[in-house]
Amino acid sequence: MKLIDITGQKFGRLTVTGYAGPCAYGGSEWLCNCDCGTQGIKVRSLYLRNGHTESCGCVMYERRLASNITHGMAGSVEHNTWKGIVQRCTNPKYKEFYLYGGRGIRMCNRWRHSFQAFFDDMGRRPGNKFSIERIDVNGNYEPSNCVWATTKQQGRNRRDTLRFLWNGTVQSLADICESCGANYKLVYHRIKEGWPVGEAVSLPRLQPHGRSKL
Repeated sequence: MKLIDITGQKFGRLTVTGYAGPCAYGGSEWLCNCDCGTQGIKVRSLYLRNGHTESCGCVMYERRLASNITHGMAGSVEHNTWKGIVQRCTNPKYKEFYLYGGRGIRMCNRWRHSFQAFFDDMGRRPGNKFSIERIDVNGNYEPSNCVWATTKQQGRNRRDTLRFLWNGTVQSLADICESCGANYKLVYHRIKEGWPVGEAVSLPRLQPHGRSKL
């Protein structure tokens, strides 16, 4: 695909000064200077065009500062949770950015620009065992896709969690085993050996049909 030169164009507070090379996540990166004085920032062309990145980070800092002054919850679990989401979705230098912003996970504009809006929608964390969880692990951080969940609940919502059609609904293997009183480890190994989920859950450890005992 032919490279479209955007040198000299301005996006928010960023002015593009030159091409920086191809991006590891696809597309291209460009060198930018920010109105605040920061120079030589590398930004993906996609993020410049869609408004995802509009400064070196100074805009977000100013918004956070204003938010901290008004909501009085700086340092709280809820505020730290909100800051963590902002980082993982918007900061390419964040250690796990590739799992979130790097693969297209976004934070809705309502939350991204206002901790108060996040708190209004999510409320206080119910307890120490709870943390923020996306219902659809491939979806964005937004009111309709986020809940406070326990570690156990989150474990059953991982991208690599085994799920099957069971009693008319798609359920995790852990939920199926729990509802049937089956041994999860035994059932898991049976399924990995090619057993149909119905037999893996229902047949006893000493079973017929020439199945190998685990």
